[in-house]
Amino acid sequence: MFCNLSQLCGVAWCSNRVEVAYREAVALKRQEELIREEEAAGQAETELRAKREAAEREKRSRKKQVQFLWRDEVRSSEVFQMKTSCNVF
Repeated sequence: MFCNLSQLCGVAWCSNRVEVAYREAVALKRQEELIREEEAAGQAETELRAKREAAEREKRSRKKQVQFLWRDEVRSSEVFQMKTSCNVF
């Protein structure tokens, strides 16, 4: 079976189109994969930022609690000193 030149050109043209379509499909798949990776990285960054912010809020809250406890302790010791100094024996 012999093919004429026009048939060979037609086959070559179709083959070329298939190859181009395949390369485009591979490139599109890579782009989609990169987009998914970027979205995952962005989500991880958002979660990490939220954890840091929560830890910072907790740290500030504990610091305030310590300050309040210290103030209460100082006040109660001052009151105790006032009471003991006012007692006349």
